[in-house]
Amino acid sequence: MSYKIKSELSEKQIESDIATYLGLITPPGQNAFRLIDENEQLTGADKQFDRIIPIYLQFKVSEGLKPLGGYWPAPKIFPLQAIRQFRSRNGFADNPTLYFKLRDRTIHATDFQHNVLLKTAEISDGNAYYVAPLTLRLEEYESFTDLGEDRFLLHPFYYHDISVYKDALPTLLSHIPFLRRHISIRPHQRVSSSDHYYSYSRNGGEIAWHSPAVVDEDARLSERLKSIFSAAISYAENGLSTEEMALRIRRSNLFIEFIDDSVYGDNQATRVIQDFGSQLYREYSIRQFLILKQKG
Repeated sequence: MSYKIKSELSEKQIESDIATYLGLITPPGQNAFRLIDENEQLTGADKQFDRIIPIYLQFKVSEGLKPLGGYWPAPKIFPLQAIRQFRSRNGFADNPTLYFKLRDRTIHATDFQHNVLLKTAEISDGNAYYVAPLTLRLEEYESFTDLGEDRFLLHPFYYHDISVYKDALPTLLSHIPFLRRHISIRPHQRVSSSDHYYSYSRNGGEIAWHSPAVVDEDARLSERLKSIFSAAISYAENGLSTEEMALRIRRSNLFIEFIDDSVYGDNQATRVIQDFGSQLYREYSIRQFLILKQKG
């Protein structure tokens, strides 16, 4: 299709780069926070922290659509043409339009990946997101991470004179260019097919869901993390204990789908969290990240 612009990136590359970058959110010295994923050992770290703030991320590749111009096709012929028409009619930025399609359900899966991501929002108090880069070009994307001599200027904790306990941390996170160049979209409704798309502008705004509705918000990844860390700093009780999170997981339909709950006895909350994250990634490619914080 001449109006479609194919991305030069891969989902695995985006996942690897973002996961690696988020691993930098571990301040030196006396840690107030640590961020880990299911591939790391939670045991030991959970003894040093009082609260867990879970985040679930599904990484996507942004594809592109050229502007509609003067030709207005019938919207039901092709979904991508309908997207172009909808965005043009609403005056949204479209040079190009960025978008991604929901993933098809695999043969052995019991539900669509989109619905599973939506379910994880119940465990994480809404911290479940699609994450995609705001570019189609490999060279441009690599420039976000290839920082040369200035690489530490984009390190979340480069400014050593600012304590991670202070309110300045969320603001610093919101200004990190690498994080600002990714969109993060919260799944907002269940689906019965994968024939749905999210579209958005290159600045991370004007988000639309098709069949057409506007779900616009400031959805850059930097702003998401700013909000999450701001709440973590401002409210001592923000987050869950290890036991509370394990209980939410065990009560979820997802855990019942993945694991035989009878194999877990008392005092195995850490194992429940780790096993759930591993199975979630294995079955649906959704990554579980955990912000660990000191309540005091």
